[in-house]
Amino acid sequence: GWSDIQLDVEIEETIKQMVDQPANTGRAAYGILKKGRIGGALLYGPPGTGKTHLARVLARECQATMLSASAADIVSMWVGETEKAIKGLFNLGRMLAPSIIFIDEADSLFHARGPGDRSWERSRTNQLLTEMDGLVKLKTAPFVLLATNFPRQLDHAVLRRTPSRLHIGLPSFEGRKNIFRICLREETVNDDVDWEDLSRKSMGYSGSDIQIVCVQAALICQASPTDVDAQGIRILKKVHFDRAFLRSAPTVSAAALSQIREFAKEFDPGTWSKMKADSEMQSRAAARDEIKTARDYYVLHKPNWPPPVWEDSGASERDHVDSAGRIEEIESSAGEEPEDESTEVSALRYLPLAPCSKKIRVLSIEPRPSEGNNSELEPLKCTLENVSLEDWSELYRHTCGFENSQTTKHLKGQRHDKLLLWQLANVVFHRRTSGKPMIKDDDPEDVMRQLEEEVLPLLNSNFDTPMEEMELLKPRYVWGDYIALSYVWGDPRKTREIYVNGHRFGVGENLYLALRKLQSSFEVAERRLKVWIDAICINQNDIAERAQEVKKMDMIYSEAIAVRAWVGVPPSNTMSELHTAKRWLDNIRDTKLNDVVAALVPDNRTAHALWTLASTIFYEPYWQRLWIMQEIALAPAILLWYGDCHYTIAEISKLYHLLSDGGLGSALPAAFGGTSQVIELQLHCAVIFSRLVRLRRWENTFEKEQLPVTDIVHLAQSAAAIDPRDKVYGLLALVSKDLAAGIQPSYAADVGFNDICASFAKACFLTEGNLNTLARVQMFLTRPLDFPSWAFDLSTGPTPTLILTRHKSHAANGKRISIPHFSEDNTVMRAEGVFVDTIETLAMALHQGETEVWEPMDPPIDPTTTDTGPHLLPVDESSKLALARCLAHDSNYEFSQGPSLLDVPWLPVDEMPEIRNGQVSIHLVAQDTYQHDAIRQWPTFTQISPLNVVVRSMLHPNAFFPIHGVPLRHYFSNTDELCPDPEAFHDMGKFSIGVSTDRRLCTTTSGLIGMAPKYAKPGDRVAVMTGCDMPFVLRPKDENYEFIGAAFVEGLMKGEAIESVERGELTLETIGIC
Repeated sequence: GWSDIQLDVEIEETIKQMVDQPANTGRAAYGILKKGRIGGALLYGPPGTGKTHLARVLARECQATMLSASAADIVSMWVGETEKAIKGLFNLGRMLAPSIIFIDEADSLFHARGPGDRSWERSRTNQLLTEMDGLVKLKTAPFVLLATNFPRQLDHAVLRRTPSRLHIGLPSFEGRKNIFRICLREETVNDDVDWEDLSRKSMGYSGSDIQIVCVQAALICQASPTDVDAQGIRILKKVHFDRAFLRSAPTVSAAALSQIREFAKEFDPGTWSKMKADSEMQSRAAARDEIKTARDYYVLHKPNWPPPVWEDSGASERDHVDSAGRIEEIESSAGEEPEDESTEVSALRYLPLAPCSKKIRVLSIEPRPSEGNNSELEPLKCTLENVSLEDWSELYRHTCGFENSQTTKHLKGQRHDKLLLWQLANVVFHRRTSGKPMIKDDDPEDVMRQLEEEVLPLLNSNFDTPMEEMELLKPRYVWGDYIALSYVWGDPRKTREIYVNGHRFGVGENLYLALRKLQSSFEVAERRLKVWIDAICINQNDIAERAQEVKKMDMIYSEAIAVRAWVGVPPSNTMSELHTAKRWLDNIRDTKLNDVVAALVPDNRTAHALWTLASTIFYEPYWQRLWIMQEIALAPAILLWYGDCHYTIAEISKLYHLLSDGGLGSALPAAFGGTSQVIELQLHCAVIFSRLVRLRRWENTFEKEQLPVTDIVHLAQSAAAIDPRDKVYGLLALVSKDLAAGIQPSYAADVGFNDICASFAKACFLTEGNLNTLARVQMFLTRPLDFPSWAFDLSTGPTPTLILTRHKSHAANGKRISIPHFSEDNTVMRAEGVFVDTIETLAMALHQGETEVWEPMDPPIDPTTTDTGPHLLPVDESSKLALARCLAHDSNYEFSQGPSLLDVPWLPVDEMPEIRNGQVSIHLVAQDTYQHDAIRQWPTFTQISPLNVVVRSMLHPNAFFPIHGVPLRHYFSNTDELCPDPEAFHDMGKFSIGVSTDRRLCTTTSGLIGMAPKYAKPGDRVAVMTGCDMPFVLRPKDENYEFIGAAFVEGLMKGEAIESVERGELTLETIGIC
């Protein structure tokens, strides 16, 4: 009954009112309730909060008949059967009236309809709407109760038919106490169990999570024969719950809560008001705790200082104001004695960090105990302290002041120039102390010669190598020096315990293993470097601090002496092979990337070891995490730790090159289990490699380059983040300072993910002064509800997206400059432009997976009725040139400049030889393989090169697509037997895959040829915007337009539309894009 479930009082009253309507109980109705009723309600909230359990309680308590169904009960593999099941469910409800129909997991059944939906997906939603529309006028109408964890995925029409929204959220403090009592009411609980303490420790737990804690405690108790009474009945004690909490963790993610908050903000104003009030209350409580913590520390450690001024709000909550009016941060304590292990878990006291300062926290890890003890069983103890990156040592201060000297001026502007200069100073210092020849400062030419010939090569060779191989670097700060850790947080349910400043502190399993690695590392054990780790050095319970520290990521990682990346722990049965692979990579350290070929691999054993390394390290979750991309890009030096082996970015890149262009896969496929396995691994590695190349120019470490915003957006789209807002915050350090200044990170409950994405796009357009980035960002068919089409959709991920370099410049706008402006609510962007054409026909798009669906060519081309005879349909040379330019995305291309994709012979698929194990395979051929005549045969070459994808997936499906009345295949007239330039056609194939992935051939009503966005439709309008170098494809939506994507349209790429405007043939207008 109702006593078996913990609900908010208001929610319980509301649901009872809904169920107790006269129509649901059979009672006579009058007045407004005789004419109208609430026909349905939506239960929404994170998983494990009791939505399904509530339905069971209703079935027992209400007077109506309860009919319960889930997606698994209703969905059928046969077309039409799902609709019949829905209709039958409602017919049964009418027969058994009064009744309640409860449908669980409603989002999987009735998700938001879109243009890419299949007919049967739409029809089951339509069936539900039909049934519910017919209910209102029936006296026997069932009451419909829908439950979902993902309310934003429901169709808007379904939401309209469930006007009552009931949020079943995470339990409150009192709620958690009641849930513990409900779960344990049949257990014997000892007097030492404090119900309020259990509630405090379970903050963030769902009802299901709390039940798991209780079950764990009972199992722990049952395993102990001393914890039962004379009758063998369990007696649950405090110690059992303490151990149970170590075995469990909250399962509701921040991302899930963020999506729930966004839904409430838009569709449930009552719940949203309550959420905001709760968030404000938590913030005030956190601020009071911080003030109390600082006060306690001040009184304990600084009794002789003048007392600080503490106020209730503003900067004084975080800062100490001294008698001179200067704002200083109270120093952190160090060297506190650890609590005894039997001491209760207590919260770590975080001393505030001043905003917009160069102050951070760093961690000192105590070394492992002597070998005589079992060090793995000894607790891991650390000291956390607040430090300033402005507290330079005298030598470092002198070195940084030397930046503008004649000797070092050529280092300026290079990547991490201050750290390079520090390495230079250390080399000079060690030469002086060891008696080696010094660099003379009085002769500039001699200084430059020695610097370039002797010192810089030394620095370059040591930059990404282990510290054991580098000359000792003296600490840069008065408090020492630090490295930063890059890692994945991992499964939140797997936690371990460490000691920080004497307090027991819970960390994830993956971080614990990384800390153990750090504890025994040369960097910590020998150099005694301190470590910056986000999970510990940032107070994760303080949303204000989290937001302010996000802005410091650029400083923290770029100013660290080095970054160590903890990739993970490899399978235990692979260690021998990984050591073999590591030795081989060490042997080729001085080999350039393009010289790493299969011939360097001595035997099958080594080849298999390299395969094992690639097939384990490249599949670690580390590579999917969004934050690591920023960390890799910012690191002055980085090593990848994988178990007890370490690798440089250069070594990882060489491993990828060996498996792809190096030809190892084709030379020794048996060692890898066959060609198909090699192809799968190579394509997976290509995604990671493309990111590394864009993030870190390891071949020229000193090069400093700003990543295009397009690449940064692609990184965010293809990566994973626990909190979706980090899709923007986690990459701010990679954008320009002007752009980053336009985004203020916030983890407050009222800051939604969609708003952040829109703000990021708006800041980008205003900072760059154009819309060129929008033209090059990947678009998706399914977008979040009410999401502006001009905003960057970062809701996807992790997806295997290659970061391709195809940012060619165009001049469709005649190189004019026009900055867009935005509506007050940031939903409509208005920009100057001119409509010039309309999409008429579309070819099929390059299909690379089943995850994305687009409409086929419309209107369809029937090959049986199209005249395809080459003698009847000659190819016009101007049309052929226009097509070649579209396929090359180059409006300046001429046939005299070299081959085009039209120079590839049109080959039927059945003429291309099948590639079996032991033969060459796509993307897996060594560079010199192309020189053999057998490989240069067009059928074979097309099969083994990237052209295979282009021919099979783009050209052949569109063989009869008409371009100026001539089928596409008739534009391919080459009959040569051998490919004349394999390398050129290989690169052409790779580029064609890039430009064809999200675009498809089209023609316009005025006869132009182009490459339109793959989600374009006939009737979409083509506009040239004065703020963008590529034409836009727009679709009417109310009084504005929806942005579908950018297009390459031959005849519009050189400012032709702007010239028509200047001649008075066309008129510029303000176009609204929503």
